[in-house]
Amino acid sequence: IGELQELFAAMNKNNREMEEYMDGVISFLTRNKIPRALQRSIKSFVRFKFTFDRSHEKLQQIMAILPPNLRNQMATTLNSGVFAKVRLFRKIRSQTDRAYFSSALLPKLYTATCPRKMVVAHHLEPANRLIIVTAGRLGMFL
Repeated sequence: IGELQELFAAMNKNNREMEEYMDGVISFLTRNKIPRALQRSIKSFVRFKFTFDRSHEKLQQIMAILPPNLRNQMATTLNSGVFAKVRLFRKIRSQTDRAYFSSALLPKLYTATCPRKMVVAHHLEPANRLIIVTAGRLGMFL
């Protein structure tokens, strides 16, 4: 029962923090007379982003205290689903080679949330990153 109470208290704390943050966002939107439909979209995105940032923050705290070996194993495990979807990674037949390649990329891996119609890569810019789209759609225009 004690563990359930702790879990419930932690969930309530997280919900309270998000609601306090959302109150500030709602107040700002109302004060600036943002249309209701746009407010709903903004609130939905802010809730998603707040939750995502919290979990990413927690992951970074855990990763920071782990030794490199455990950090690589954890990162590979957490991101194996993403790597399995990328054709480049599927072409590497050896599981060991795939793990080495993945562990070399993982320290440079970061997540970005892009608004609609944002240009994530331009043909006149040098290709200096690998972009993996995990949700949404990506259009390519030449």
